[in-house]
Amino acid sequence: KGLDNKPLEVSVYSSCDRVELLLNGKSLGYKNTDRSTKFMATYAVPYHPGVLKVVGYIGMKQVMTSELKTATATVKIKLSADRTILTAGSQDLSYITVDLIDGAGVVNPGADNLVRFEVSGDATIVGVGNGDPRSLESYQLPQRKAWKGRCLVIVKAGAKPGKIMLKATSTSLARANVELQVR
Repeated sequence: KGLDNKPLEVSVYSSCDRVELLLNGKSLGYKNTDRSTKFMATYAVPYHPGVLKVVGYIGMKQVMTSELKTATATVKIKLSADRTILTAGSQDLSYITVDLIDGAGVVNPGADNLVRFEVSGDATIVGVGNGDPRSLESYQLPQRKAWKGRCLVIVKAGAKPGKIMLKATSTSLARANVELQVR
């Protein structure tokens, strides 16, 4: 909010021959992204909410696309485990990414909510993090402030097989659960 029509610098890194940048479906032009440009294209883009899309080309063929969407107000927590099946009595860990998302499922990069974690079953939370190099928060407490809309919790399997449930909560957001199996 408050940045409408203000110019922002958008840098696109690509191994394609060239890229096209589109803002809400309108082309902002094509630029080369090769060795001579250090595989980068820079655009001055007036800010407008919506979708910023880049299309990569090799020769005349479109080979990739990537999009950034404007996030609206954060409404819920999304949990994504890198693995959902762990081995009992081992050093198995599940790294669970925590995204603070809007109603359309877009991560809100401005969200910095405190997220609290609770684990049930034979498991422990062995670490939390958020990637913020300035954060002084404990890596061992069962909570973490999000940074740029994200944080991480690491769960370790115990000695007994069974089900593990990790619950994540934050004030005014819909809570989230993820289930892990220990075999």
